[in-house]
Amino acid sequence: MKIRSISFWVNLTAALCAIATLLSFASSRWWILAMLEHPRPQYALVLVIAILVSLLVPKRRKAKRWSLIWLVPLTINLCLIYPVFIGSSHNSRETGTNSLKIVHATLDRTNPEQIAQAIEYLENQQVDLISLIEVTPEYLTQLQFGLKNYRVIVAEPKKNTHGSVWLASVKLSPQIEFRDSEIIHLPAKNDRPLLKITMSLGGKEIILVSFQAIRPRDRHTVAYQKVELAALANWSRKILESPNQELVAIGDYNSTPWYGYFRKMLSDSGLVNSQSGFGLQPTWHASLPFMLQVPINHCLHSSGLHTIRRWVGKDIGSDHLPLFVELRLN
Repeated sequence: MKIRSISFWVNLTAALCAIATLLSFASSRWWILAMLEHPRPQYALVLVIAILVSLLVPKRRKAKRWSLIWLVPLTINLCLIYPVFIGSSHNSRETGTNSLKIVHATLDRTNPEQIAQAIEYLENQQVDLISLIEVTPEYLTQLQFGLKNYRVIVAEPKKNTHGSVWLASVKLSPQIEFRDSEIIHLPAKNDRPLLKITMSLGGKEIILVSFQAIRPRDRHTVAYQKVELAALANWSRKILESPNQELVAIGDYNSTPWYGYFRKMLSDSGLVNSQSGFGLQPTWHASLPFMLQVPINHCLHSSGLHTIRRWVGKDIGSDHLPLFVELRLN
């Protein structure tokens, strides 16, 4: 009786995941359906558990048939997830010449005690560049005082979540030279300032932008996130028209890589997702167990760059985990 009860609840949960999987393909019709696209790894996990439970239930043909039914939505979700597990080959030993190490982190402006934990963690990281968002004026002062191994390149602190800063190592490689910095808006009427820096690496010009998209929480924000992603794609295309420039767009996209609008943006932008070949690497929510987290922080780059290493850092007191990437010129 106990086994049958477990089987019933597992299959009920799997049925809900299967329904959500199918409804997510109508995401363009209703914003709530768009939100159903993000937890695909969780759908897949529940469906795998349901299949195993169905196969383990003794002498029940109906249970065995359910295991075949769950294979359909499971396959759909796995097909959408698997691109993050495949990609160009990478070798962690390829560090050194013409490489660039970057860490991106989302701070928590609502938790002033968190900044001390973030500073302590970042100070011990041996990277070339640090990109931070949700930087308030108070946070910027503490960052400048607390980070002895890094200096501010450009900053635009804000009282809301729109503040950001780029920092560089004080022991930067002589191959890296900074040329310019500016504030851009994507789209042009967006009130969120994005920090763009231009640098050279081994004689090649690289443009880096700290990107942040609106958090989807209702009909209007889901629609506007689509506009922001499309604006990034259009801007990227224009940047890449110059054969002598490379581009890196790193930040909080508030979108999973299998989200329809994100996939369209990636296709239209001409950029490569650094996550390809490195697996799920979820970054949000930091307080949840690994299998309940989703990857919404991303680093996209032009094809002239190659991702050597990519990993997620430790909890710094924010709801996001920091994202590390090491890039190298092809």
